[in-house]
Amino acid sequence: MNRIKETEITGLFRLSESLYLFKSSCHVWIVRRGSTALLIDSGTDVPDAVFRYLGISRIDLILHTRLDRSVCAATARLQKDWGGRAAVPASCGDFAVNPDFHWENQDIYHSYCFKPGYGIPVEPFDVKHHLQPDEEILWEDLRFKVINTESGDESLIYRVRIDGSDCVFTGNLLAGKGSVWNFYDMERWYNELCMGGESLLDRAIARLQALESAGADLLLTAHGDPVLYGLEAAAATREALQNTRNQLYQNTIPSGSRDEELPGDFVPVEGSVSGPWNIETSWFFISESGKVLIWDFGWPIMPGDSRDILTRLSGISGRNDLVPDVILFSHYHDDHISGVPSLKEFYPELSVWSMDTMADILENPFHYNLPCLGSAGYPYEGISVDKVLKDRETFNWEGQEFQIHHFPGQTEYHAALVTEMDGRTILFAGDSVYKPLDGYILRGESSNGWNICLLGEGKGYSRCARVLKEVQPDYLASAHHSMIPVDSRRIEEYGSWAQNTAEMMENLVYGRNANFSCDPGWASFYPFRSIVDPGERFQTSVRIRNHEDRTVSVNIRPVLPEGWGCSPAVREGAVPPGETGEFLFEITAGAGTFRRTVLTAHVVCDGIDYGQHPVHIADSKEYEKTLPAHLFEKYRQEREAAAEQDLCYQGAWKIRWSPESGLKC
Repeated sequence: MNRIKETEITGLFRLSESLYLFKSSCHVWIVRRGSTALLIDSGTDVPDAVFRYLGISRIDLILHTRLDRSVCAATARLQKDWGGRAAVPASCGDFAVNPDFHWENQDIYHSYCFKPGYGIPVEPFDVKHHLQPDEEILWEDLRFKVINTESGDESLIYRVRIDGSDCVFTGNLLAGKGSVWNFYDMERWYNELCMGGESLLDRAIARLQALESAGADLLLTAHGDPVLYGLEAAAATREALQNTRNQLYQNTIPSGSRDEELPGDFVPVEGSVSGPWNIETSWFFISESGKVLIWDFGWPIMPGDSRDILTRLSGISGRNDLVPDVILFSHYHDDHISGVPSLKEFYPELSVWSMDTMADILENPFHYNLPCLGSAGYPYEGISVDKVLKDRETFNWEGQEFQIHHFPGQTEYHAALVTEMDGRTILFAGDSVYKPLDGYILRGESSNGWNICLLGEGKGYSRCARVLKEVQPDYLASAHHSMIPVDSRRIEEYGSWAQNTAEMMENLVYGRNANFSCDPGWASFYPFRSIVDPGERFQTSVRIRNHEDRTVSVNIRPVLPEGWGCSPAVREGAVPPGETGEFLFEITAGAGTFRRTVLTAHVVCDGIDYGQHPVHIADSKEYEKTLPAHLFEKYRQEREAAAEQDLCYQGAWKIRWSPESGLKC
């Protein structure tokens, strides 16, 4: 085949007599046979002028590499106007045929699963083929073979010989030599690598190995470099992903192996303020008068459970006069805040304090499209914050000095608390520090893009490392790993790990700041969810987080169902480097009855078409009335089922219970 050539149609390129590329929100590959065509992916749209220019009167088949709006949003429209069957990964077919069922059952209260998640289609389309590994599709004189190795794969790669060249359509598997487009596409569910078992990252590595074994002259991608010649790019990408896996998860503690951790030697201090006492994810300080300051309170998920925790605190502290006074949080995740509604029922005078970076999430959790929101099994509308603290702010509680820091490791919305007890400095690190096994380095806790784990100097784990170097703590009080003794060597390890991780991800991500590839929320609606009546007007904004070191231009067009309105129809603007731009829209709901309606927005940033990336959920007020009871019942049933198996249920976690040691997470 010749090198790729432009045509007279903007965005359309010719690779050979039969093979064309149209640049949409992905690379749409068009294979032509006479007046009929086969497409690999459909992007956000392919203008009718493209098909007329190519002399095509009918689309016969659309092969999908995966079910994400960036590669399949146009399929429904193309089927309606140009015909054509659709082929999709067998594991995802139902989400194409009946996306409404998925959207109505999407767990926005307590999401631990990222796939298929918020990327699936909004508009349904007909599916003819549900493809498995090694399956073949014969079209005209061409034989397309799926060369995946694992059933259940959510992404497919196709091999076919066209115009004398062996071609592999790789989808999002790679974007260049040693690079990928979106790293967060390789995250299926929360902590899947840390908890053991095969991950989507492992499957991507396996697909690259299968690709190398199958051989190819050309690799035809969905993003990045459209055409890669030979297999060097696949080998380099496989090696890069393997190195990234080792870097991020080299210190993984397999499920059930917690007893192998290095022991801490800290004993709670007695005095005018005693502590810190540790139960589950919580840390407690107790004053002489019996007042209690609490750092995180997550495990009690049902009404009444919070009293059990305080009873246990009384048992280990020898105090029976305890009254919760102030509560603060390391971060917004359910296993750190879900006990608060129950606790407030018994202690309404409890004062809730928060770092400024997460206060709005606590008060308005469903304004955000984030994982692990809310309270598992305890419906609530947020936690009212009584006092907001800023980075490095100090405060005195019952004679004890504390300082709070922005500590954005596991998530951007994370804090650390620092105090001194008996001459030893303790930094309460939440989930931004992972306790090392013997022989391993101190590093960050799980790195999920959906948590918003940013990279670079002064961001994410690098910022945490800077705080650790500044504070020089003697102990790190971790949420899941108790007390960790540290010294300057361990802190230097952490800083080196953070720097190496950022550099590795920068090299892995194709053509952009790596944070665009690791932050699926860089373009998002705020609020993420609205509750409205038919015909009602409401406002929502699209926020654009600019990770580049230059100003970027943006074009945003909300995509609404028929009968819904938007003003203005399009917004354009510029977002300075490192800042977040906010673009306001007024939406008018359709006049007809509805339950849950999904709105998206087509985003073009600095000339790159990202398709319909952000999502807004609009629930009718009638539908909203059914949700809390439905979700509460769901978690109640799961909890009871777990209890029958001697397990305690906590969202996606099932945790062994024993009367002697309590919950083991």
